This record gives sequence, C-alpha cells and structure tokens, in this order.
Amino acid sequence: IARRLDRLADRGIAIDARLDAIAANPDSIPARRLDSIDAALVALDRVWWDERGLFDRPWARNLSIATDRLTGYGATPMPIVAEPIADGDLSRATDGLSRLAAAVSRLGAVLDRLEETLGTP
Repeated sequence: IARRLDRLADRGIAIDARLDAIAANPDSIPARRLDSIDAALVALDRVWWDERGLFDRPWARNLSIATDRLTGYGATPMPIVAEPIADGDLSRATDGLSRLAAAVSRLGAVLDRLEETLGTP
C-alpha cells in the first residue's frame, strides 16, 4: 500500500499544479468542465469514508485520520490500521488493512477520473 500511495501522491502533486493553473484563470474553462472537476475533488475526500466506521467508534468513518481515541486530542493517521496494531489485534489490523487498500483503490479511480477531466496539460 505504501508504494501505491507514493505513486498516487506523485500524481496528486501533478494534478494540484494543473488545478492551480485553472484557479488562476477559471474563465478559460467551460462551466460544465469546472463542475466535473468540482465533483471529482469532492469524491477525493469521500474515498476515505467507510460506512462501517472505525473499530469501537462506528461514528468515526474517515479511514485516513481520526482524533486520538483516548483523549480526543491530537490525530491518528490511518487509524483503521494503527489502532488495532497498537492494541495487538492482528485480526482487526488485517481487516483494517483490507479496508484501507480498498480506499486506496478508490483514490486511484478518482484520480483517473480527475486526470481525464483535466485533459492533457
């Protein structure tokens, strides 16, 4: 997953540069295309949401980041895997890794759609 995330991050950096150029001159892009870009950006955030939520916190549905489960302060990255590992719960860690891998696949699909919408630089 880490290598895939690195590749996706590189794609994200390139997309971000293209979005900056569009933001500098939004009138150069048809409104329908801007709407498609907007929809893809919303979808980027939603790839991390999982309806089942985190273990022991089903209301916390973001797999990429969550507040510390004990204090509510600070942040735990990738809590769906980090928390079970900290607890020594291999079964939940394995399930969390599978759910995280699915989110990473969704992320790749949304980046594909965004790149297609942005077109050739």
